[in-house]
Amino acid sequence: MKSIQPTDPGGPDAPPRYVWDVDDGGQVWLAKEAKRYGVTRFYADAWSAPGYMKTNGTDANGGTLKEEWRRTYANYLVPYATFYRQEGVRITDLGFTNEPDLATSYASMQFTPRQAVEAVKSIGPTVRRAGINLVCCDAAEWDEQASYSAAIEADKEAADQVAVHTGHPYVTPPTSRCRRAAAPGCRSGTPTGRRGTRRGTAKTRQQREALRLRVVVGDGREDTTVSRRYGWRRTPGRTG
Repeated sequence: MKSIQPTDPGGPDAPPRYVWDVDDGGQVWLAKEAKRYGVTRFYADAWSAPGYMKTNGTDANGGTLKEEWRRTYANYLVPYATFYRQEGVRITDLGFTNEPDLATSYASMQFTPRQAVEAVKSIGPTVRRAGINLVCCDAAEWDEQASYSAAIEADKEAADQVAVHTGHPYVTPPTSRCRRAAAPGCRSGTPTGRRGTRRGTAKTRQQREALRLRVVVGDGREDTTVSRRYGWRRTPGRTG
């Protein structure tokens, strides 16, 4: 997994040692192209923390965030957005987990709904102070995302931190909202309707190598989601 801090700086309280290559696996180019076409909202979602912050010591195969690294993880996510701003792209929405209900052979990090709540309370204030919306949790199963959202909404401190709830209809379709009725509900972050399929073909090296950055564009009625796994696809309705 590409990281701005691939090696342990010496513990959660050690001074950070960030590295930035100005390219980020092609994502900077992709984001700039999207901005050129009128994109004003960018969602960056971390699939995993670096392995040294996790219980299993690797960015893959699940594992969860160590409690002592929670605040440091927040301090790790915000500089990523800062690097993009230096390149002329403002990250407006930031997620700290993707599909926390799965352990996969690629970058993944698991949270139970209760663990997600505690992570939100540790990570949220830092993200919000940076002027970025905190997003959670992009569960692979829509019904499971409802469990994460319910746990967050049941904890006032956590609920105040999360600006957008997101989920995937890979396993179960989005048949209901996953937040309280007064809130806008979950937003689907799925470019296709089926897990493991790909719609559209990346034409360039930059498109092929653009990793994990979802670009949300639109006027509230129609947005475009861009990701490496699915190529380019225009999807009606709001997406995340």
